[in-house]
Amino acid sequence: MEELVRCPNCGASNPRSATWCGQCQTPFAPSVPAEQAVPSPSPSPPVAPEARQPEIVERPATESPPVTDLGLGTESEHGPFTVGEEGITWICGACGSSNPLDLPLCSVCGASFKDTVEPDERLPERDPNTTALVALVYPGAGFAYLGRWPEAIGRAVVGTFALSVALIAALVGSGSVSAVIGITYGVAAFGLWVLGVHDAYRAAQHQEALVVLKARMLLYILLGLLVLFLVLLVGAIVSRTSR
Repeated sequence: MEELVRCPNCGASNPRSATWCGQCQTPFAPSVPAEQAVPSPSPSPPVAPEARQPEIVERPATESPPVTDLGLGTESEHGPFTVGEEGITWICGACGSSNPLDLPLCSVCGASFKDTVEPDERLPERDPNTTALVALVYPGAGFAYLGRWPEAIGRAVVGTFALSVALIAALVGSGSVSAVIGITYGVAAFGLWVLGVHDAYRAAQHQEALVVLKARMLLYILLGLLVLFLVLLVGAIVSRTSR
C-alpha cells in the first residue's frame, strides 16, 4: 500500500506522490521530511515539538469582554456601596435604604452620606441594657446617654408635647372632646415612651436598621399631633359657641 504524507497546513493525509494537498490545495515542497511520512495502517509518528505551531483561539463575536472588578459590592462585604444597572448607589447606615450616589441625604430617614462613610467614632460604647433603663426615665434619655443629642432632643420634644396635651386635657378640660384629646395624646405619649426604650436599646447594639422611629418619622409624628390638636381644638370651640 502506498505511503501517505500529512499536509503541513491542515494535517490531511495525501499520497506521497501528490504535489499539492487534496484537502486545502496547499502546494507541497519538492521534498517531504521523513518524519512527516505516515505509513498506513500503522499510527503516524508524533510531530516534533519544534515543528508544532501555536494554537490560535479566536474569541467569538458574541462573547463579551471580561468585566473588571471594581471592588464594590454589598454593604456586608465591601462597604456601603453597590454597583448595579442603575449605577453606583450608597446604603444608608441608619435605615439600610439604597440611595443614588449624588444624593447627600438618605431619601427615607434623612441621614447624611457623610455619617454613613465616616461614622463618628468618638461616641462612647454603652451597655444596651443600661441604655434601656436610662430610656425608661423620659423619651430621648436613652439617646442622650448614647451621646446622640439631636435624636434625643427630637424625641424629648415630641414626647413632651404629647404628654403635656394629655395632662392639660385631663386636668382642665371637661366633656367628650377633652376626653378624646386626653386619651389620644396619652396613648401617643405612652407609645413614644415605649418605642424610645426599644430604639435606644437597638441603637446601643448598633442595629440601626431595627430602630423604629427615624428622624423623618419623628417629624411626621410631631406634625400629625399638631394638626390633630388644632382640629380638636377648633371642634371644641365650635361646639361651645353653638350652644
